[in-house]
Amino acid sequence: MKCEQSIVDQRHVALTFGLLLLTTITGLETLAVTTIASTIAKELGGIALYSWIFSASLLAQMVGTVVAGHWADQRGIRHPFITSLGTFAVGILVASLASNMPMFIVARALQGLGAGGLLNSVYTSINLNYDDRSVELHYPVKREGVVEKASIHWHTVAYANMYRADGRVEAILPE
Repeated sequence: MKCEQSIVDQRHVALTFGLLLLTTITGLETLAVTTIASTIAKELGGIALYSWIFSASLLAQMVGTVVAGHWADQRGIRHPFITSLGTFAVGILVASLASNMPMFIVARALQGLGAGGLLNSVYTSINLNYDDRSVELHYPVKREGVVEKASIHWHTVAYANMYRADGRVEAILPE
């Protein structure tokens, strides 16, 4: 009898935890900066450059995603991951030491460049290390008043998050 692979089986639990941690760290960094961006801009005397706090990071994240993806395709995931992690950390360090708005914007660009590479590394790791069946989506689905766990093929994901006309949230699946 063949044992089904899982994202939390003995072989994958550390990788799954690491991938979740990376995704959480990059997301929390963005959330933290978004929360205090106006205070940062005021204290660094850069209200006129306020939008660049976000733009520099997002633009650099797109570049980091593409560059890390190409690099991983050519040479493997190890070096893009380590470089992206280092770039992200240096960006955080420079941001914490920024004494003016242009310096903070450069730091945000470094953070974005690193975050793009890190998120690409997450997706590449998932693709390389998990069987497609182990990352199948599971949604609780309400059918005839009974909530059950249903495996959903990736084609039906768009249907699974629809709202009912009366405002209640319920998974709507094709029959």
